[in-house]
Amino acid sequence: VILFSPTSTSPDITTAGDFVFRTAPSDAFAGKIAAETAYERGTMKAAIFSENTDYAQGLHRVFKERFEELGGEIIAEENYNPEETDFRTQALKIKNAAPDAVYLVPQTPAKGVLAAKQLREAGVDVQIYTGEVLLGRDVAKDSAEDLEGVIGFEQYFDETGAKATALLAKFKDAYGDPPLPAFQAGTYDVVNLLAEGIKAHGDDTEAVRDWLYTLKDYDGAVGSLTLDENGDPILTFAKKQILGGEVVDLEE
Repeated sequence: VILFSPTSTSPDITTAGDFVFRTAPSDAFAGKIAAETAYERGTMKAAIFSENTDYAQGLHRVFKERFEELGGEIIAEENYNPEETDFRTQALKIKNAAPDAVYLVPQTPAKGVLAAKQLREAGVDVQIYTGEVLLGRDVAKDSAEDLEGVIGFEQYFDETGAKATALLAKFKDAYGDPPLPAFQAGTYDVVNLLAEGIKAHGDDTEAVRDWLYTLKDYDGAVGSLTLDENGDPILTFAKKQILGGEVVDLEE
């Protein structure tokens, strides 16, 4: 049975099976880019504040490994459980550790916004880095004050491409601004790619699988899409910052 996901980002999916594909790049790359960006921007001592979920802990692990490889030091590692709403103890520990920056990795926007807010209230006045969860356009707009200045990383795709422009315009007419445009674009591509595979090979799932492995430079809504030998997309990440409630390109 073919599983083709537009949003699954866990590093473990790379080796999940021969019939598993995705259009969203692995967190293994997102965590590395976050660590490299923080280090390149002068962070030598970082704290990590993450939720106890597979997604968040995957990013936590990759960020730590890469940051330490570069020569940086992780001086605090704090976690919280999904049901928690009071992060003041963890925030105080992070403040007392005096990091140059914090890598905040929530599973959901609500908890991420709350964590960012309580970090600021505790006096943690350093750069916060994060993943794509807090880069939802609606999240940034609704929590502009709490997320001001936060830097995050999301799947890159060209919103000005022909397919992307048409798709996002239709989405906006029906539902308003797409919260995570790259994921909406990936969903569109997954449906169309599976349709093409079925048209060409019927219900022979091995044939459809083999066809997907040959996918190269497909003109999709996410842009030019190529799948590697693990069914992962060969895509890059965009560096973003939340300023005034808007998600904008990070100025290097």
